[in-house]
Amino acid sequence: MRCLFIHGVLVLTLLSASTTARAQSVIHQFDGDAFQDWFGQSVAGLGDVNGDGRPDILAGAPLDSNNGAESGSATILSGADGLELFGIDGAAAKYGLGMSVAGVEDVDGDQVADFIIGVPFDDGPSANGGSVSVYSGQTKTILHTTFATADEDHFGWSVSSAGDVNGDSVPDFIVGAPEDAAFSPKREGYAKVFSGATGGLLYTFDGDANGDYFGWSVSGAGDVNNDGRDDVIVGARQFVFGPGAGGTGYARVFSGMDGSLLYHLTGDAASDKFGTAVSGVGDV
Repeated sequence: MRCLFIHGVLVLTLLSASTTARAQSVIHQFDGDAFQDWFGQSVAGLGDVNGDGRPDILAGAPLDSNNGAESGSATILSGADGLELFGIDGAAAKYGLGMSVAGVEDVDGDQVADFIIGVPFDDGPSANGGSVSVYSGQTKTILHTTFATADEDHFGWSVSSAGDVNGDSVPDFIVGAPEDAAFSPKREGYAKVFSGATGGLLYTFDGDANGDYFGWSVSGAGDVNNDGRDDVIVGARQFVFGPGAGGTGYARVFSGMDGSLLYHLTGDAASDKFGTAVSGVGDV
């Protein structure tokens, strides 16, 4: 079993229609075995990767030290019995593998759901630039790896399935890089959408100003504007930057069809940090 954030626990609960706490029952509880490895920093539901008819679970531990201090790890856990199915360790110290994880539908056409892992402090080819890999759920081998464009971008801080953005019937993926070292004092941030079929770049979205942390969170949105293509959401938690300033934050929804901006949403007040987390919710 991989390690847990401050010796905490990752718990799956079964919720009934009742809103009372008594109606919730624990399905699985995963306890860590080391201090401050941040197991559970990121979690994702997967499809059925071991063929037992039950969906499985992926959890990240970005400060795990299995392969050097804070190399990071991610663990696939059985949804049926909670047992560890597979573990992936960061390639070197300080890489932080597992800061972000996500499930993605079948990318490689083998009828098994796949998954994504972010490594935001990966040193190659950019120092602390970061990387993201898409893995086969069937073989656990890497299908695609994408890298940051500059040092200290922290590309892979956030990852998500994007749905089918380009209309090729293969799910795509989106990656956030909130530090974006191309500007001084940096932290403008960006997010990129990649083809699940080829790993090629489809879209790049940039934050507006230094300190936005645009790309802190990313998510697929589903087809928001009913044009037949899935859209994406990107969050920017800071937005107001400077001495004593709090982050109002914002989130943007972009078209999967052409990359155009569909919606811009902002927080109500300083320090709201609106956009710290984003997610598609379906039709409510």
